[in-house]
Amino acid sequence: LSLFACVPLDKATSEPNCAAAVGRYWVLDMGQQCFEGYHAAWAYALGIPLLFVLAVALPLGISLFMWQNRHNLTVPWFSRHYGFLYRQYRPSCCYWEAVVVLQTLLLVAVGVFGVTLGPYYQAIVMNAALALVFALLLVVQPHLHQQTGTVALQGIACLLLTGYATQSFLPYGVVRSDDTQFETYGVVMGVVVLIVNLAFLASVLWQLIKLVDWSQWWAGMHAAPQQLARALPNCCLRWKQSQQQQPVEIWHDALPTVSWSIKGMRRSPPVKSTDAQQVVADQQQSTARV
Repeated sequence: LSLFACVPLDKATSEPNCAAAVGRYWVLDMGQQCFEGYHAAWAYALGIPLLFVLAVALPLGISLFMWQNRHNLTVPWFSRHYGFLYRQYRPSCCYWEAVVVLQTLLLVAVGVFGVTLGPYYQAIVMNAALALVFALLLVVQPHLHQQTGTVALQGIACLLLTGYATQSFLPYGVVRSDDTQFETYGVVMGVVVLIVNLAFLASVLWQLIKLVDWSQWWAGMHAAPQQLARALPNCCLRWKQSQQQQPVEIWHDALPTVSWSIKGMRRSPPVKSTDAQQVVADQQQSTARV
């Protein structure tokens, strides 16, 4: 979208005044006039096709694909390959990933094209877009798990409150130390923004903590020393045996034989031998059995 981000500079004027840069210029290269020279080639050849792919083809393709396969959502092979598109949403909202693409495109468009509006009106439009996203999540409630939906709503609400709080600074400019009243207001609003964001982080951590099965975690922690005590002697014994083996035997143990069966892949345990000739014979027997 940045390929189409253009801002007007000078306005046409009459003599004796002279406008040096009349028209709209590219934000990423303020020396290049929009849709002139190489910018026209990039915008028409690359920008328009990619914009069509992101704004039309991608969300429409996701929606049609999920609609055609709405009865295959619980099929194992389909869930394994395409579950990342719908697994976090309710079955009736399996298309919601397309809505997420459009939401992202809307927010990026406001950030890119809102430069021409100025910071104040750009912030207003951005807050309106966030409010629209918040309303959609609140009404539709597409997430399968309540915790995921709660975190999503809290994240958008945190962005909205932060945006409205910081937007109040724009009409008055930078906080000045000589203005005691406005300095106090700036400090108070800064503290409010900080508290809101910390509250959101605390809420996310609380949601994660509630999802942990603490009884199973404690049982695993209590069983860990016993498992380590049983595994440590075996590790020491295997290390001593590896020190006594020949290089050929170590190489053979490091490369276990892989056998294939008619019903599917099955990995056979490594062949352990103390003789290089016996190793070759065992491999030939494994090949003959396959």
